Amino acid sequence: MTTEDPSWWARHYGKHEIEVFRCKPGSKVPAGGRGHLDATTDDEQIQRWWPAGADWNIGGRPPADIVVLDIDTVEGHGVDGMANLLDLAAGRPIPWHSVTAMSPTGSLHLWVEHPGPYRGRLCDGVDIKGHGGYVVLPPSVHPNGGRYAWISSPEAYIEQPAEWLADAIRPQQRIPVARPLSRPRALLPPLLRGSSIADEFTANTTWAEILGPHGWRLARGTGDDDGSVWLHPAATSACSATVRNGCLFVYSTNTPFEVTEHGDTHGYTRFRAHAVLDHAGDLAAAARAARTGRAGAA
Repeated sequence: MTTEDPSWWARHYGKHEIEVFRCKPGSKVPAGGRGHLDATTDDEQIQRWWPAGADWNIGGRPPADIVVLDIDTVEGHGVDGMANLLDLAAGRPIPWHSVTAMSPTGSLHLWVEHPGPYRGRLCDGVDIKGHGGYVVLPPSVHPNGGRYAWISSPEAYIEQPAEWLADAIRPQQRIPVARPLSRPRALLPPLLRGSSIADEFTANTTWAEILGPHGWRLARGTGDDDGSVWLHPAATSACSATVRNGCLFVYSTNTPFEVTEHGDTHGYTRFRAHAVLDHAGDLAAAARAARTGRAGAA
């Protein structure tokens, strides 16, 4: 098995309750006459569809309590969905820590919890895909020849959207919805560590390599171990950020990072910190750069 073997991935998605179906090779177009309605988790059917060496793309129906924000790019669709989403958010939180995939054109698929009805479009360039539709899943091949890839590992947590975003996802005609889960859950179990662009970047990059070029200084620890303390260039306090469980938790308001709030257990992964510092927070741009570096190294 390789991380680009669609047969393995299709079976793995199915085993973990992601209904899948075949799309034509190098295409988003369903191969069957019923489209996404053919989607199944039945392993025998999936093996018939994807025998060893099959090159069918993988279409997937999000579970009933999840929607995917399909954020387009100018390169892929002629519209800057990210800019429009940020305008709509107007500084309000967007669950960027949730499971995210990327197409070769930089479009993002952001998976979030959302039981109940949803509208088809959040804003220009941002469509909403739920159980009534489908998305193309990694490692499918895009029409331009590149592969879809997980930015965050598919075992990362599916986040609940902030109230403003949950309201925006729902149809204008408000309908009572089921109470959301009390805590985030994983899309897939932790079997695929190292399968995403972000994981590979994190495994091969140190905090010194990310923070050092921007003038941050190590005040305590090794820089990567738990308890390490970092100071930003204009720091006047004894601690600007700390490292815990491999992530950076920021306590200074004088940095490009959001300040860690009480009880927040997420922190910034190395990949997300790199995106903030070197790509103005653009995850797609950071992933493209990391992917290019990976290809060059190969």
